[in-house]
Amino acid sequence: MTQSDTARTFAELHRPGAPLILYNAWDAGSAKAIAKAGAAAIATGSWSLAHAQAERIAVLCKAARATGVPVFINARCDVFFQGSKPDTHADLMPEAIERAKAYAQAGADGLFVPGLITPDLISDICSATSLPVNIMQTGKAPDHRTLADLGVARISHGPAPYLTAMAGVTEAAKTALTV
Repeated sequence: MTQSDTARTFAELHRPGAPLILYNAWDAGSAKAIAKAGAAAIATGSWSLAHAQAERIAVLCKAARATGVPVFINARCDVFFQGSKPDTHADLMPEAIERAKAYAQAGADGLFVPGLITPDLISDICSATSLPVNIMQTGKAPDHRTLADLGVARISHGPAPYLTAMAGVTEAAKTALTV
């Protein structure tokens, strides 16, 4: 399978109502473990691209086209994740929708809205953008079936797998280091 085939297959996995579920890896070992579990695809955390403006997205798209290698740009919209509380999220929706439109116009392939957990607002953002919507499952977001029914096309677990694994390592180390 070529890089282009892989990219097309990955994009096709983003289906409203039948979302792609990603359990994020942080290194080669965790990626192998997640693949062994039967994951359709594996993602890394998007923190590194968290501050990309629509301009950077356009530059990335242009570079990808120039090289002939398709990419999937999941534009991150952090308005719901930076210390806001769910009861204020409705007030943040206009900004999120404005960013979604700018990202789509710049050529993004998906919209990641970490921190958004309210079902009605998730449905609203899915309806307001042409981009497949990615919701982070933090344990506070609706379950996978509900997210699918709301129109979500991708569910990721962000740093949760890493944090869970590191908590296990910490507990194992405490036990091992006890005299």
